[in-house]
Amino acid sequence: MAQAALDAALADAASDATLRRVYAERRDALAEAHVHVAQIVLRPGADGATILSRLRAGEPFDAVAREVSADAVSAAQGGLLPPLGEQQVSKAFFDVARRLDDGQVSDVVVVGAHRHILKAVAPMSWTTPTFEEARPRLAAALLRERRAALLEELRARYPVVMGDK
Repeated sequence: MAQAALDAALADAASDATLRRVYAERRDALAEAHVHVAQIVLRPGADGATILSRLRAGEPFDAVAREVSADAVSAAQGGLLPPLGEQQVSKAFFDVARRLDDGQVSDVVVVGAHRHILKAVAPMSWTTPTFEEARPRLAAALLRERRAALLEELRARYPVVMGDK
């Protein structure tokens, strides 16, 4: 009986009409920032200051990345990475990358166990997922919200007293 009441209360949470309405309401909040950077991953013991000096003296970032980066995959591309969303990299990496102006090179950045030098290759951009892309995330969020609201309503309607009172 309790399950039937719960099912009835949450029945429209995943309906197409409800999800489309919620998508329309939250569309802007669903947008995700993307950064497009090139990187040099410093080898253990590498002198980051020397590499930065070379870059600041005008050596091309891609040439230096090919020569010294510890990440063979991105080094082969001159350090170039694909556009990265906030959920794809660590917060520390993304925070540094998002603050760079187009063409700007960062100082040495420590991310976890690695040291990086980043270069912004394009301005930060924003991407809003389509309804179909956002649907699973919206459905899960709406279900959580509806369950929480129902639980609060039940707690208010049926107070539970525990202990010696």
